Amino acid sequence: MPADAVSVSPSGTFGSATLVVALDLSKVLAGGFSAAQGRFAATYNVYVAALVPSGVLGLSDASWFVLYPATRAWGELGSPIATYLEGIAENATNFVEISILQDMDVTGLVGSEIYIGYGTSDTEMLLERRYRGVYKVQ
Repeated sequence: MPADAVSVSPSGTFGSATLVVALDLSKVLAGGFSAAQGRFAATYNVYVAALVPSGVLGLSDASWFVLYPATRAWGELGSPIATYLEGIAENATNFVEISILQDMDVTGLVGSEIYIGYGTSDTEMLLERRYRGVYKVQ
């Protein structure tokens, strides 16, 4: 995912952090995203995940978590990877605004990194490397 496709807006303090990411789909889907897949009118999904390092939250190993938008809660990453937004038509919108943190206490999450990605599925996103780290708690 190109760096200029993502705009990151962090604000607040460790005790009350807010993080909003804007994904410019015109930059990531340019050049025929669905055409490259050999189909037309493709839909895609957006994913939000966090890599939490070992030692943080009492974890013995680094662990991945995903953000569930309906509950605004983080849960352990499973397979398939839970979507943040799904079934978005390729030409439906140019920007997706992703509210990742809202007044969240991130004091105990130092070293954690937030990632966003997109694809027709989680497998396609990973295989085609359609993701990037957008923010590190530090």
